[in-house]
Amino acid sequence: MCIPNNGRCDGFYDCADNSDEDNCTECREGMYHCVNTSICIPVYQRCDYFNNCGDNSDEVECVCDAVTEFECASGGCIDITWRCDSFFDCDDDSDETDCSQCPDGSFLCEVDNICIPSDYRCDAYDYDCIDNSDQLNCTECQNDESFLCEAEHKCIHIDYVCDFYDDCDDGSDEAPDSCGLTYSSNPGTMRTCISKSYNS
Repeated sequence: MCIPNNGRCDGFYDCADNSDEDNCTECREGMYHCVNTSICIPVYQRCDYFNNCGDNSDEVECVCDAVTEFECASGGCIDITWRCDSFFDCDDDSDETDCSQCPDGSFLCEVDNICIPSDYRCDAYDYDCIDNSDQLNCTECQNDESFLCEAEHKCIHIDYVCDFYDDCDDGSDEAPDSCGLTYSSNPGTMRTCISKSYNS
């Protein structure tokens, strides 16, 4: 198939195999030359928060608007409203570090000051905050596969209950009232624990 010369390296795929946009050594006016992929994109796609080049070179060394954009530590710009929204938008996750407050529906980790979705709080699975603050001071646990430590109000996974190891600082996960009886976190989840002897 033949295309006009001005269709070569113009940022639009005219050939079915996209060969008209491969191995471009230079781009015409109004186009940006991608560093590693050697394709041309319209200049308005540069610094638009999207990896149009495929090598992210169109999002590096951007001059961010201090009012409407946040500059990622890696060099890209993102919309300022994406800062501390509990979603990682920068390649280096810098948009979710050093947050002083989080939007509704998010939780602020105490030590690393990152925002995580509220659904991750008290879920007893992965510790999303490096200090585990997302699993502390819980009044109840988020799911049926968790156990609430009595004194410290920490959620642990139900597999850690009656496992011969104190996962709760107060030992409530290994207490006779938990481990000598059938334990249920809800009526649909039954678990029989092995009785243990305790030194007084």
